[in-house]
Amino acid sequence: MSSEGKKSLHIIAVGHKDHGKSTALGHMLLQLGQIDLSEFKEIEKETLLRKKESFKFAWITMRRKDERFHTSGTLTIDISRTPLQTRNYIVTLVDAPGHPDFVHNMIKGASIADAAILFVSAKDNEGIQRQTIEHIQLCKTFGIRQVIVAISKMDLVNWSEERFNELKAEVSKLLAKIGYDVTKIPFIPISGWTGDNLIKRSENMPWYQGPTLYEAIDKLEPPDSSYREKLPLRIPIQKTVNVTGVGTVVLGKVETGILQCGDKVIILPTGKESSVKSIQMWHKDLKIAKPGDGIGIKLRGVKEADVDRGFVICHPNERPPVVYPSGFIIGKIIILPECRSIIREGFMPDIHIHEAQARCRIIELISRLDPSTFEPIEDHPSILRANDAASVKIAPLKPLVVEKYSKIPSMGRFALREGGRTIAVGIIDDIKEK
Repeated sequence: MSSEGKKSLHIIAVGHKDHGKSTALGHMLLQLGQIDLSEFKEIEKETLLRKKESFKFAWITMRRKDERFHTSGTLTIDISRTPLQTRNYIVTLVDAPGHPDFVHNMIKGASIADAAILFVSAKDNEGIQRQTIEHIQLCKTFGIRQVIVAISKMDLVNWSEERFNELKAEVSKLLAKIGYDVTKIPFIPISGWTGDNLIKRSENMPWYQGPTLYEAIDKLEPPDSSYREKLPLRIPIQKTVNVTGVGTVVLGKVETGILQCGDKVIILPTGKESSVKSIQMWHKDLKIAKPGDGIGIKLRGVKEADVDRGFVICHPNERPPVVYPSGFIIGKIIILPECRSIIREGFMPDIHIHEAQARCRIIELISRLDPSTFEPIEDHPSILRANDAASVKIAPLKPLVVEKYSKIPSMGRFALREGGRTIAVGIIDDIKEK
């Protein structure tokens, strides 16, 4: 809960590259008056100078120079976080990269999100693409229950109701296949460039009577944090920043438990002990942080070298399991249709779990499972292929802080990636630390 009494909500924008995510988010923030006009004038001037005028709205959320000045025009590389105020929420907008080379960064955004906006371009020969599918599959894997679909670039198809309905049907089929209840998902035709249906109803599409993108965000259900407050403190670390006059500040989202100023904490897997000097959320001091809050923490005696992305802050008397390379997790996995590899014992993909990422080794294929019931149908199969479900033992090549899915779901879901694509998703059933 923020200091203003509004609940916190993390929303990730996902979808294929160049489908208008950054442009729509930036233009919406400008329309809402939540971006300083003088700052935007400087952005306009810079894009004009560099002959990139069409990216002036995208640059509002794209802060990195390597993103703004990429040779292809602009390219979201890492996730960006931008605050958005609605009537009901303090929203953190997480703009995720759509390029396949940076899906690992999209995953770290999905791991902290409460809801997702899936952008699908209405432009001819665009529509559903590879990253459209992979992104929404990963959203489902990381427990994102609420989705808004924005059919973007409607200005480039002459505001066609027919094209909107065609894409709505195709995306609905995809979402239903993945496991979403399509009847609860708003589909909104928008143009990030012209601003249609971002916060004001479009005069160019009188045939559409649903909510604007802003209205759909404000109608999302708040995450139920009451039960998570009673669980042990878990804050996966996203990154650190150096603040002038303050020093190293650790950024993360409170998954479970409660953090207060003065608390003694420990950072795992290193075991570094500290205490909380101050807590901030969007430059405002907090005395207490609860599940869902994305915060910056000043920890006494902690320097940048002491922490890394994927480390976890907890209370010393309630430590989570740490799986070492000599240990393993037992997980149920579903191998995705996109998997081109034959998986055997010794197979070495990357594992992504909450904010952590590590190389890992599949050390045992315990059983092949029925994909619909997860009942064993074959013990110790020699290989696994696309569309198989299985119970497997996985050993990380560096220490990972994890939880059983049955205890803390957000820290017990994982994805396996290999060859630049997500090949499997799974949940942790059991843990052997070492």
